[in-house]
Amino acid sequence: MKKFSALFLVLILVAGCLCPVFAAGGPQKPEITGNGPYCYLNVGDEVHLWVDAESKDGGTLTYQWYSTTVDDITTIRAIDGATSKEYSYKATKGGITFFCCGVWNNVGGVQSEPVYSRLIRVWISPMDPVIDSTGPDVHMKVGSETGVWCQATVGEQGTLTYQWYKTNVNDITTIRAIDGATSSDLDLKQDYPEVAYYCCAVWNNINGKQSDPVYSRLIRVEFFDPEPAVPVITGTGPDVHMKVNDETAVWCDAKSQDGGTLTYQWYSSDTNDISTIRAIDGATQATYEFKKDQPELKYYCCGVWNNKDGKQSAPVYSRMVRVEIFSDEPDPPETETVQAIEIMEMPYKLEYQDGEPLDLKGLKVRVLTDIGFFDLSDGEKLTATQPDYNNPGTQIMILSYEGVSDTFEITVKAKEAPVPDPNQNTTPDPGQNTAPDPGQNTAPDPNQNTVPEPNNGGEKKSAGFVPYVCAAAGVIVGGAAVYFITRKKK
Repeated sequence: MKKFSALFLVLILVAGCLCPVFAAGGPQKPEITGNGPYCYLNVGDEVHLWVDAESKDGGTLTYQWYSTTVDDITTIRAIDGATSKEYSYKATKGGITFFCCGVWNNVGGVQSEPVYSRLIRVWISPMDPVIDSTGPDVHMKVGSETGVWCQATVGEQGTLTYQWYKTNVNDITTIRAIDGATSSDLDLKQDYPEVAYYCCAVWNNINGKQSDPVYSRLIRVEFFDPEPAVPVITGTGPDVHMKVNDETAVWCDAKSQDGGTLTYQWYSSDTNDISTIRAIDGATQATYEFKKDQPELKYYCCGVWNNKDGKQSAPVYSRMVRVEIFSDEPDPPETETVQAIEIMEMPYKLEYQDGEPLDLKGLKVRVLTDIGFFDLSDGEKLTATQPDYNNPGTQIMILSYEGVSDTFEITVKAKEAPVPDPNQNTTPDPGQNTAPDPGQNTAPDPNQNTVPEPNNGGEKKSAGFVPYVCAAAGVIVGGAAVYFITRKKK
């Protein structure tokens, strides 16, 4: 009976302990009663962190430590193996880190919600510096002075030290230290062309300790050897038209834009095409003088270079100068063969009537030859057919020039018949006698010589020399007088 009573009492006590737990939905959260302070240590020191907590219901506590680099508990990350109320590690790198500890209460195999300690700041000195900015890439002429720079800061009262490095490729793993380049700025001057890359390493130094280095970006620096500036042509001589054996010249004015020395080369070509020019031996001055003993037509141009510091610019070329050398003797007329003519513009007048002659004013004809063409206006030097007024309507007019022709159309209108005057009487008067008077003698006078005198050897004959005599007789036929004239030799 006593054993049964003792067992029942134990069960009562266990039930009393578990009832508050399960009545609240699980074990109660533990309570954090204390944690370690902020730390300020040096690289190489031992860091010791701790937290105190207690269970309110007799449960067992478990722990997990976390860290973050910012003062924000939402960014914490668990530290592997850090699962006790204390956490220690050796500081090998400067900087600021924040730590906190999560604590759970465990009862009867059930775990409570965690509670977290405050964030504990651990400052390890010297801190790594922060590079805020670096100088830009550089593109400078050989011989010019330039520089690169690096600006850095640190979150403590340390001293920054610098070292500049150089490499010929854009790869930081190939950098080499530059002797004596130990400040935040690096002055550069180069007397030969080069492309190189520079970067700066920065350390923080405090209490005899030095941080790890931080490196700037690679800064590209190019020293280039500039070409002399291309010269500017300010003028060339005019086109030339000279007689054979007369002295003439072509010239070119130019200037250097950077104080260099100019050199010249004259070229010639048979065509006005700069791609066909050929250098003239010895023609290396701004002016080229020459004399020709044969007629010719050529084109000349001048190439100009600027020379400075042993280098030569790209050339610039003058315009093509036309030079015609002609003979004192007149040129033989140029012969050409007419191949066709084309009417370019029609004459103004294209309608004709009442016998009007063809009018070619306004006509423009192009004459095509084997060597070109020329134009004729208003019918000059052209032959043309004329309107045919017996055949009114559309007619084709033929224009001709040296055996070739072209045509155009005109309109010929029929001549309009006159309209009779209704007030004019054209009927003959029946009472009027129009027959000759039979009593009137109209026969020639037989004593009058009407035969022309022959011109015998240019001698004039007198009026009395009549080799023939004429007799005439007349009769009335049908109301008309008819005369018969006969000649008799005298």
